[in-house]
Amino acid sequence: MSDLLRTPAHTWLKTRKPWQRHRLQYWSPPSNARNKAGAIYTDNRDQYGKDLGFADDLARLRHTGWYADGFCSETLRGSVTRIRGARFTLYVPVTGCTGWDGTIHYLADAERVPRGSNEAEHQQAIRDAAATADRCAELEAEQAREDDIKFHAEQAIEEERENTAEARATFGALAVELRQTPTLPPALCLAIRDRLETCREAVRASVARIRALQSNPYLIEE
Repeated sequence: MSDLLRTPAHTWLKTRKPWQRHRLQYWSPPSNARNKAGAIYTDNRDQYGKDLGFADDLARLRHTGWYADGFCSETLRGSVTRIRGARFTLYVPVTGCTGWDGTIHYLADAERVPRGSNEAEHQQAIRDAAATADRCAELEAEQAREDDIKFHAEQAIEEERENTAEARATFGALAVELRQTPTLPPALCLAIRDRLETCREAVRASVARIRALQSNPYLIEE
């Protein structure tokens, strides 16, 4: 039997029963793209192998996943699937998030147990795969939180740019009005000049905020 880890991803897909073949035109091809590290982007946890449960249960961890955003509303959680072969069994680390569809199967990091191994070896492999899945989920969550922070920082920068454009437009309109009507009452002139200064301050504040967020996106959390 060939090495399962080197087998193309599409051969792992669960085959349809013969009586279902007439319905193939209604089935969407499953996601099975690979990244450079050998992990496979999949549609669900049991796409490859049998789902054995979540990593925190299998490895008896003290948490139930890792937050993937700054609002603590989305959680990345590891799990393990089992793939049986003729010569060995694979226990595959898997990750998935409550905030989006799809999972990742880390086939390259799967624990391999030779045929004929005792139950203790299988249980240890499951725990090791669960620990790997949890670590992968933690790393993915760190990246997701960083991406979330950058996204909100970019939104804030865009908002400040809109505020700057609005303040400059108001400043220009008031300056034109002041030049074209030099005989305005002193109180009204003073009010317009105060408004012009307010516009200047708003532009300065927005520019400073933009530069600060571009330099350090994490300021968005303050």
